[in-house]
Amino acid sequence: MEDSESERLNSWKEIAAHLGVSVRTAERWEKTEQLPARRHKHAALSSVFAYRSELDAWWDQRRNLREPPPDPASVPPSVTVLPLANLDADEQNVIRSNGLTEQPLDDSWTARAVRSLNRLWDAIGDSAGTPRFIAKLPLRGYRSRASVEATSDSGALQAPAVPLEAHPACWHMRLRAAWPVIPAVILVAVGGWAWRYGLRTGAPHPRLAVLTAALGQEMMPTFSPDGRQVAFLWWREGEETPSLFVKLIGGGEPLRLTGGKPLGSPTWSPDGRYIAFQGSPPGFYLIPALGGSERRLAGSVLGPPARIGWFQFPETRRMDWFSDGKHLAVFDANVKRSSETLSELSIETGELRDLPHAGRCPRVSPDGKTLGFVSIEFGGPAIYLMPTSGGDPRRLTKLEERARDFAWTPDSREIVYTANPDGFTALWRIAAAGGPAQRVTAAGYDLGEPAIAHSGNRMAFTHWTKTQNIWRMDLDRLGPPRKLAATVRRQADAQFSPDGKRLAFISDRTGWPEVWTSDADGGNLMQVTSIGSMTVPPGAPRWAPDGREIVFHAGPQDRVDVFVVDAQGGAPRRVIASAPGSHWTPSFSREGRFIYLASDYVPPAGWRDRQIWKVPRSGGDAVQVTRQGGFAPMESPDGKYLYYFNDRKPAGLWRTPTGGGPETRVLERSAPINSWSWWTITDRGIVYLDDLDATGQLAVWPLKLFETPTRAATTFATMPKAPVTYRPGFTVSPDGHTIVYWVWDQVTSNIMLLENFR
Repeated sequence: MEDSESERLNSWKEIAAHLGVSVRTAERWEKTEQLPARRHKHAALSSVFAYRSELDAWWDQRRNLREPPPDPASVPPSVTVLPLANLDADEQNVIRSNGLTEQPLDDSWTARAVRSLNRLWDAIGDSAGTPRFIAKLPLRGYRSRASVEATSDSGALQAPAVPLEAHPACWHMRLRAAWPVIPAVILVAVGGWAWRYGLRTGAPHPRLAVLTAALGQEMMPTFSPDGRQVAFLWWREGEETPSLFVKLIGGGEPLRLTGGKPLGSPTWSPDGRYIAFQGSPPGFYLIPALGGSERRLAGSVLGPPARIGWFQFPETRRMDWFSDGKHLAVFDANVKRSSETLSELSIETGELRDLPHAGRCPRVSPDGKTLGFVSIEFGGPAIYLMPTSGGDPRRLTKLEERARDFAWTPDSREIVYTANPDGFTALWRIAAAGGPAQRVTAAGYDLGEPAIAHSGNRMAFTHWTKTQNIWRMDLDRLGPPRKLAATVRRQADAQFSPDGKRLAFISDRTGWPEVWTSDADGGNLMQVTSIGSMTVPPGAPRWAPDGREIVFHAGPQDRVDVFVVDAQGGAPRRVIASAPGSHWTPSFSREGRFIYLASDYVPPAGWRDRQIWKVPRSGGDAVQVTRQGGFAPMESPDGKYLYYFNDRKPAGLWRTPTGGGPETRVLERSAPINSWSWWTITDRGIVYLDDLDATGQLAVWPLKLFETPTRAATTFATMPKAPVTYRPGFTVSPDGHTIVYWVWDQVTSNIMLLENFR
């Protein structure tokens, strides 16, 4: 290397100036991040030097790995002035609860802010009761009653005379003396708020990038400890099982670690040396991250996630590392107890020790203090948290959110999870201490399996591309089923009108899910609603008996409501205007006077299990119908009974007289918890999908007709594909000759990367 005066920097001061940071930061980077500083061969530690070209190359490499941390010594004065400038006399420019937005603060940050402002008031001789310079706005925040400026020569803050009222000279003297203290005090309060909520001045915006985009299904990403690599599963086209791959972020083809075995739930060890996964024969395995032979740690009852038809849809991650790097938290089934089991698996001995609570998807917080898991309860799964040292778990997410998979943020203070309340999956984040959830809008939807790097401000997740179509099968004609109103996007929840001439369904063919109608053969498409983006999109549309209106549910995450809309289009009308809680799966009574719905609110006690209620079609007070639970209500054709699904033991299809009476089980079901969607009522009886054969294995998809007088079930038809469980799966025409259903036509998945995630 040419050792010229222009190439060589001969002191820490010159090195720091070249990098644009303080001397202290440059010295720290030499110790922690291999800054290429050199020393002369003598004892003087200050005789340090470096070459510009080496520093530039190091800087470029470092910038590719992560954004450089802000250096407090190099922050320009304007950043210090910014919080004070936000304390504006203009009512529209008020520091809000967290300094920049309307988002409320938790108690700890509010307390810090109050202490900081009290110190500020004391320093300038001001007070909250009689403010002269900084006024408190009730329930909003604080604002300044005087402008704040920086002088052009030194950047020191100056306060001009306050024109609002006259002050003694001593106030001006005290005010000028206090100005040097003000930036530090408010910067601590406001800067802390901004840092807490990821709103730092100058922070780069989140950027979405594609990490993998090959044919097939790529899923279940997991980061290496340094955040530079991602391990994932890839189910390639033409292969019967997935394989485990590792990819370096920013370049290169993925490296294949395993093949020939069904796999699931990869997770990287804390030291970066190994990747644990679930394989076949059913068990938990370990493989070196650089490749090599896998080692079976222990057997398991549950095998890796299986392919459903041709589509592999993993249900959840099944393992995670404890912070000691010597144990895994694993999810399996306990045959003796007929339940899900969380266990602690020793890497050294292979010993399994059951943890006291049942659940799946174990995820250990980065600080090692908390174990999160998903537990199935009535109405859907929820995330629970418990101390790793022992103790009772507490529920974090709401049941109706249907949380399925989640990841911890690096500071262990928040969780990002997958929510699928109505068939449209998205990512949400929530504080581990509890509170309202917020959607990660930068990620989009149709996604899940989040993974967050412990360094580098990155989040990876699986994105699915789905084509869902409605199909029609004529039972009195020979020939295969055919698509109705085919689309490359998604449509579902089809329901015949009372006269059998029209269909109502949900479609996102214009960008957002809306209620649509068509002729029974798919012609004459018409968009009925124009709601736009909602947390819970419209779902489960049902016709009024006269065919003039359609009822459906939709709404924000914390309040799902029931709406009625004219079948020809128009503004939807909310059925229940004041009742708290969420309301789902509505349907009209046979004479059309009432609307039945499932609700999770029972006054005055508050949140309870979902029960069936009915409300007048024109609006009014709701009346509770069931007391033992219920979902997806539907009245019989003669109007004598109300049928509904109940997953309380004994689970199955239940009914109760519409005029009041006992709640009794009609049809037992051993299907999954969401099999409420696999049945309907016809004039001939109950038509339901029987998904289990005599051996209990998934085989054929017979539709059976259950005649209530004789309690005999006969095969009604056979479906070529099974509808998905969490939405109304099929509808039968009034004459019984046609079945309309919806299925996934095609599903692919790839892994996305969200950079600058905080």
